[in-house]
Parts: sequence; structure tokens; C-alpha cells
Amino acid sequence: MDTHTHTNTCTHNYSLQQIYQRTISGSTAPLKCGFISSHVGCTDRDGKQYDFGSEVVIDCMSCSCTNDGLSCCDMIPSPNTVMIPMECEMIVNRQACSFKLVLKSDNTKECSF
Repeated sequence: MDTHTHTNTCTHNYSLQQIYQRTISGSTAPLKCGFISSHVGCTDRDGKQYDFGSEVVIDCMSCSCTNDGLSCCDMIPSPNTVMIPMECEMIVNRQACSFKLVLKSDNTKECSF
């Protein structure tokens, strides 16, 4: 099975190898874009095959399998790429693939801009 990798310019798009490395290391640094595909569809890091045209969420990454490969974009922005007011912090819920900005002094209150 041929596997190939392509890159593009989306700063929140990751190859599955990069997703795996990011998950292991806990890194939130922005990664380069990437695709992984084969002649019959796309394959994730666990070897699961996806048909062309399918869409799936993998580790809070929204992924779609196209003829160009598996393209994944982070559903949660990196704190380094979002302007967060000094009095606020980002709280991430990885189980729900969601985040919110709350006051550092009282994380039960959302930040207002």
C-alpha cells in the first residue's frame, strides 16, 4: 500500500503522525499541515481505514478523507494563536472537544471582551 504525505498552508492542520506525537508529548505548539492517504482511502495512526469522502473526529481534530489524503484541523485553538486578555485564561475540555475563556480570578465567570 503506497502512503504519501503532502503539505499546505493551514496552521491548524496536522498529519496523523504529528497528532500522535502531539498527543504523546502534550504539546500545544502549532504544527504544519499534512495529509496521509493510500490508493483505497485514508488510514489513521491506529491503522483504521476511512473511505474517501468520510469525515471523522480524531483527538479533537476534525478530519476529512479526500483523494489528496486525510486532512485534519484542530477544533481547539492553541493559546499561542488566540489573543487572550491578561485577566483571562483558556479552559479546555478534551472530552467534549471544547474550550472557553474564563477570568483567572474566578474561573466560573466567562471573560467579556
